[in-house]
Order: sequence, then structure tokens, then C-alpha cells
Amino acid sequence: MAINAGKPVLIEKPLALFAAQAREVLTAARDKAVFAMEAV
Repeated sequence: MAINAGKPVLIEKPLALFAAQAREVLTAARDKAVFAMEAV
């Protein structure tokens, strides 16, 4: 995963299918101090 490599990510919609998956992605980004955003 790019986040684990310390790379910022722009995620295509949908961010995740379930809230738990979205939390996992955003928690990983927060832990690595990288930008993660859903594309609009």
C-alpha cells in the first residue's frame, strides 16, 4: 500500500465499501502522517 510506503494518496470513489475499511485506510494515513483523500 502506498500509505505504508509514506506516499500521499488520492483514492477513486468509493473510498471503501464499509465504514471499517475506510477507518483502516484513514487510520493508516494518520499513523504515517501522509495525505489521503477521496477523489471528487
